[in-house]
Amino acid sequence: MRMIVFTLCLITLIVSTLSVPITDFLARPVRYDNHKLIQLKRSDAALDFISKNNLDIWHKASDVLHVRASPKDLESLAEFSPEVLIENIQESIDLETKSLKQAALAKRAVDDATWFQSYHTFTDIVQWLQNLSQKYPDLVTLVPSIGKTTLGKDIPALRITSKNGATKKKFWFQGLQHAREWIATTTMQYVADGLASGYATDASTKKLLDEAEIIIIPVSNPDGYEYTWNGDRLWRKNRRNNGGGVYGVDTNRNWPDHWNKGGSSTNPRDETYMGPSAGSEPEVRALMNYFLQLGNIVGAIDYHSYGELIMWPYAWIDMDPMAVSQYILLGKTMKNAIQHVNPQERYQLQQISKLYIASGSSSDWFYGDHVSQAQGFHGISIAVELSPADQQGVSNFILPAENIVPVGNETLHSIIAFIEYALAGKFVAKS
Repeated sequence: MRMIVFTLCLITLIVSTLSVPITDFLARPVRYDNHKLIQLKRSDAALDFISKNNLDIWHKASDVLHVRASPKDLESLAEFSPEVLIENIQESIDLETKSLKQAALAKRAVDDATWFQSYHTFTDIVQWLQNLSQKYPDLVTLVPSIGKTTLGKDIPALRITSKNGATKKKFWFQGLQHAREWIATTTMQYVADGLASGYATDASTKKLLDEAEIIIIPVSNPDGYEYTWNGDRLWRKNRRNNGGGVYGVDTNRNWPDHWNKGGSSTNPRDETYMGPSAGSEPEVRALMNYFLQLGNIVGAIDYHSYGELIMWPYAWIDMDPMAVSQYILLGKTMKNAIQHVNPQERYQLQQISKLYIASGSSSDWFYGDHVSQAQGFHGISIAVELSPADQQGVSNFILPAENIVPVGNETLHSIIAFIEYALAGKFVAKS
């Protein structure tokens, strides 16, 4: 009898433990009622107005801008003839929240079979990474912590390769520097799963993992990501306490390569706040230190959303790298791999600085002098803006979960093409 009572209590405790967190997480105090997503024609005047008024830019293309606008903001932007893409951003968030709650009720634990049908909390992601390493122990190694976040969370990494004793070139893929870009972390998870599961069934994947080691950082900004679940769905930065009730640094403006050279802000309230000094953020230092510790990393890609762009350095200055022609050929190879899965004419190729200046970015650091001197060669550095495209702004950061698999699948194919291209010696990076 005591055993029955104990078992019932344990079941109740487990169910309570699994159901309460999702409710707590999704009770976000920050709301965006009647805020709209608008599209403006890109111009210096529009960019200057947006900067001076500290408006939230969601996407920059060569010809248009996507901006979140409160009712008051919309009035002040009238001179730029805004086109409304989303009437009420909060309604999109509420629909996503409803879907997340339904998914949480449908399953009470991390489940491989349904994993890519929904987005997941950071805690569940860490558990899933552990499950993946246990499922494929000869291929996948979980590194529980490559360093700590601002709030003391561990930043996990995966190392994926066949353990054949060979000395291998390494490739680095990271996602979710910007917390609200949820599709970036699901894509990294999908790629990890696809590589591990494909080893036994796909000859090209087997060859790739026999010759190379893949490093994946699924969540580069755990504090910010968790805050998008329990505080503000549209939060972008990390959670540094800047004082005065102001939080966050844009980690992708904090890397110590031409830091504070433009395209970032000294105002802690801004979305692109660069931080108090180059490399000041624990998340950035953790990523850098682990990258340099591993060594022999011949290619790195930093994943963001949205816009469907394959981009390369430089970000800090509008100057072509000497390897620009090779980047174009590599970009076309990645684009062709995506089109093989999804034949639409979609991803565009772009040097970052031709689109916008962004000093202190990871893309410049991966390609820059510090890394090249440490490794003895210039590695390949790419930044990708995932789906949707800019003309599909109705989806934006709040991308429905049914997009997880198609975006993940096309990215997996583009990553395989990227690695094969590099291993074949087709890309020789120069300064």
